[in-house]
Amino acid sequence: MKKIFFSSALIALLLAGCSESSENLENEIPLENEETTEEVDSTEMEDENIEENDKDEEVSDSLVGAITDIEPIPIEDYAEDKWSYADLSQLEHKITNEVFKEGNNFYIGTDKESIMRLSSDFEPIWEDKNSYGYKVSFAIDEDHIYEPILGSDSTTDDVLKALNKESGEVQYAIDLGDYAEMSEILLDEEAIYLVLGKISDPEELTFADIASLHKFDKSNGKELWAIDFDGTRLGGGRSHPYDLTQSEGLIYLVEEDSQKLVARSKEDGSEVWSEEFGESDEAIRLAQTFTSGDSVYVIDNNYVFYAFDPETGEKEAEYQYNGEVSGAMVPFPVFYEDTVFWQNVYDNQHYLKAVQPKSEEELWTLDMDGHFLVDYLMVDDTLYAFFGSTDYDAEENTLMARINPETGEILDLVDMGEHMSAKYNNYYRYMGLTEHEGNLAYFYEKHLFMFNE
Repeated sequence: MKKIFFSSALIALLLAGCSESSENLENEIPLENEETTEEVDSTEMEDENIEENDKDEEVSDSLVGAITDIEPIPIEDYAEDKWSYADLSQLEHKITNEVFKEGNNFYIGTDKESIMRLSSDFEPIWEDKNSYGYKVSFAIDEDHIYEPILGSDSTTDDVLKALNKESGEVQYAIDLGDYAEMSEILLDEEAIYLVLGKISDPEELTFADIASLHKFDKSNGKELWAIDFDGTRLGGGRSHPYDLTQSEGLIYLVEEDSQKLVARSKEDGSEVWSEEFGESDEAIRLAQTFTSGDSVYVIDNNYVFYAFDPETGEKEAEYQYNGEVSGAMVPFPVFYEDTVFWQNVYDNQHYLKAVQPKSEEELWTLDMDGHFLVDYLMVDDTLYAFFGSTDYDAEENTLMARINPETGEILDLVDMGEHMSAKYNNYYRYMGLTEHEGNLAYFYEKHLFMFNE
């Protein structure tokens, strides 16, 4: 649209400039030039049509249908054992950050900058306040809730708190006072891993330019090791925080301004293997790594998927994705063994696709048909996807689809009975989708839906 507007404005400017010329100037333009112009315009239109036809053919090759092919079931008619709903208006809190369900307990983040534990009937059991809100997500394991409290480079009471899940009491706190930014929290059975960022010159910079990777003992919060590395910008308005992934003995992260994939040892942080990428379009998209099946994946800005052996770094696949997903606000791809689910969006046409980069196979494409993908996750071998209407002003009800990951068949399509899908989903802090212990939580402001197989 911007290009069209610029071209129109330029033409108008040129016409305005030409209006001062004499009328004889028109007579100096040969008639065949007009024909040539028409031919060029016609050729450009033909090229555009060919390009659009190619895209249509690419979509149709794997198209299995549209989400509107079946009539959605009203949520009240959906099998009662597969879902539950809670209106949390009585808490006077909007839900934000994360929702975790364990047994009869719920752990939620709130817009009052706190974490709450709720009973099975959603009554508060304890609440822990956070002075600065949540720039990254809180995390959970069998013993603790890990609560990041991070202000800015000028605050001194920044910590990562380990809260007892039963009582909400602080078991220990890791001092983060020297840092302005942090990654998402990565946990394994014994340790906590964080990338932390410092701002070298707060008067000149608004984002961290010095990065370090840290390992802490989960039992007491003691730092086990820390290394500096040439990092990738963590914050400064980015929509997705720095996210780490792992295998049994390695941590995978993106370094050197998104131009290097690095596997580091959990023992001491040393580099085990790495892979260089280029600049700009060849750089790693959104500084993000993925692990699935027996591989580590990254995607570059040209939509090329790369798969690597997690232990050796040997390249296993290089696959050009047949689609476009512009912007950082849309959901990341979802991985399931060797299959990747992602989108293809052009000219307000939205498609959900399944591909296998290792075999270079496109499994299926599902037309969203007037809807956009709000978010999606795999739960118990089923893909759960949530869709909102592209008629954003209409505030139509959000849809939930259970999809067979191998075929793209829609197993269930449910009208959730409420409009719960903000357009810019990854920027809207009161909407989210989380999975924990087989329980899928979809929240929007004070609405909370739970789904399970």
